Amino acid sequence: MKVVRRKNNLILTLLPSCALSLLLLIASCGGSSDNTPTTTIISSTPANGAIRASPTANLTVTFSAPLNSTSMNGANVQLSSQSPYGYSETPVTVSYDNATNTITVNPSTSLFGGDGRTTHTLTMSSIQDAAGNLIPDTAISFKVYFAPVAQTAIYTAGIV
Repeated sequence: MKVVRRKNNLILTLLPSCALSLLLLIASCGGSSDNTPTTTIISSTPANGAIRASPTANLTVTFSAPLNSTSMNGANVQLSSQSPYGYSETPVTVSYDNATNTITVNPSTSLFGGDGRTTHTLTMSSIQDAAGNLIPDTAISFKVYFAPVAQTAIYTAGIV
């Protein structure tokens, strides 16, 4: 091998056998031949970090590719709440729409904590795409908001 230096650039001139060895070495070092894209979440309602989510609406999560519908159930799609008063889990019903690649999570009760001190977390684990590949575990956290109730006060004029 001959090394030539020109104006701060290093140029290697290789013998043919060295060049072939170098190419084989580089080819054997590089990553996986599996270029299958990972299925990802493209949207969720509420969004991760939302602070004014509805306490009564279903939660939805839309993926970039079809999922294996048998890999979704109440065991691997869970809704939990953390407040100053402790931790709790809310039972959910999980459904999947193959046409839109969307998981819908229907909580069994309205979510509490409209005072902003309770964080709800939707956790999804061990879900597979249609090819059987595991999707990375995901958590979406949000807070709910209760609209203030309008109150009417009626005052009457009179002698006290």
